[in-house]
Amino acid sequence: LDPLTSLANRRRLRGEMERVRTSGAAVIFLDVDNFKEINDRHGHIAGDACLLRIATTLTETFRSDDSLFRLGGDEFLVVAPGLGGEAARERVQRLREELAEADGNFPPCHLSVGIANLTPDGEPDAALREADDRMYIEKRRSKGQGERHHRGVLPEALG
Repeated sequence: LDPLTSLANRRRLRGEMERVRTSGAAVIFLDVDNFKEINDRHGHIAGDACLLRIATTLTETFRSDDSLFRLGGDEFLVVAPGLGGEAARERVQRLREELAEADGNFPPCHLSVGIANLTPDGEPDAALREADDRMYIEKRRSKGQGERHHRGVLPEALG
């Protein structure tokens, strides 16, 4: 387990991907936007609070049988067995809306997200790469659009 968030860490990922391989799953990569700026401007306590808030909100937003991971730094992953693309986008939308508001003395947390579908008997590594690639496409797009991206809209291209 990740010591800060108590989410699973990357050591559990391979086993989880093999577990859902036969049934399929939504694979959702999440990366905190401008995390270095949060740490630099507000301090590492605020950065840790942002990560903890994301972990808590992930737990509240996704189902109990979905697997939640902190891969390291400011990167998270959700493996959601049997969750379709539209349902995954709806959950990500709720997550973003919840995190977009400041929480007490801590700033809002914004995410870049990539969603891929692991088809039944599909290739787990390909789904992970696709979700990661889509997350980076969104991150580049959001940097070009500034904060307009963070109105809680998940681009249709992600799913």
